[in-house]
Amino acid sequence: MTTLGVEASFEEETFQGFLRGLKFEWKEEVYRRVVAKAQASGANDPAALQRGLRGDIDYALYAWLEHRGQHFKYLGRYGMLPIVERQAAALEAALAEAGRWHPERLRLDPALALPDYYTRSDFHQHPGGIWSDDVDALMYEWAANAFSFSMVGADRPYAWFADWIAGRFAPRAVADLGCGFGKSTLPVKRALPDSTVLGLDLSAPALRLAHRRAFEADLDIAFLQAPAERTGLAAASLDAVVSTWLLHELPVPIIREVLREGFRILRPGGVFASHDMHTVPGGIVGAFLHLGHAARNNEPFLPGLIGLDLRAELAAAGFVGIEIVDSMTGAPGAGADAPLAGSRTHANSVVLGRKP
Repeated sequence: MTTLGVEASFEEETFQGFLRGLKFEWKEEVYRRVVAKAQASGANDPAALQRGLRGDIDYALYAWLEHRGQHFKYLGRYGMLPIVERQAAALEAALAEAGRWHPERLRLDPALALPDYYTRSDFHQHPGGIWSDDVDALMYEWAANAFSFSMVGADRPYAWFADWIAGRFAPRAVADLGCGFGKSTLPVKRALPDSTVLGLDLSAPALRLAHRRAFEADLDIAFLQAPAERTGLAAASLDAVVSTWLLHELPVPIIREVLREGFRILRPGGVFASHDMHTVPGGIVGAFLHLGHAARNNEPFLPGLIGLDLRAELAAAGFVGIEIVDSMTGAPGAGADAPLAGSRTHANSVVLGRKP
């Protein structure tokens, strides 16, 4: 089967490559200069640090590149938006074609009212969100793979998480909440080929693309359009409920609903595991950079997540055996007192609990 892809001209690829080069400069040299100045400032909280660096040329460049780089990536003559819109008819036809392949594996809900927390902000500065038309999903996938935060191996954290879940828990039935275009769902099925895997998301365009990607990879995966906090799945029907980069996109009350829903649909002994930016190393400087990222990249709920005591939240939802482990290693998770990385990245971790 032909892999569906977005076609870009030489000029468009060159422009997007230039932006990736700028991001490397931002996350390496500019970042290190800002961190050095922030650490030397003596500020005792992120807000004071923000005030102290206002007007500093290195911080101004760092913030400008983080915010405006997204604009350049998506918009303008060689941005991703005009590129995919030029091919919209062909791309939408390819997704519609895939929708006719085993339609029972793709359950969309045209009557679903998308929640306000999902539609009121263009998260990641993605123009129009990822829910309004089919090309949104292809643009989102392209951006996620070409501009991953670490800028190396965008798929590596998803593959590690899937292998880690499979190796440690060997679940027979798994739901992947907030699955998007299948970035984490496909690796879970590859790691658990004999298990039943279901991907859930709010975005119909993303689910259409995930459905196509599963067929391209010859993977038997079902996809369902539903909110993570109200899945509609049967109680005690799953061995694992997982998510990747979902919780930081949710308001705190919805995070709590998701934890309770995960507990409800798990069988006794089942595991709930979230792979996300749960903790922020680097003390005040790390918090300053993280909160700045939330403001500059349309992440309105990110501060709420890092302010939660997730061990206590999982316990309140009924979970036991609660752990936090570092992504890519499985070692005990680092806290706020851990040192900052030498280049700008997010500290990913897995927070998990078992249903007694």
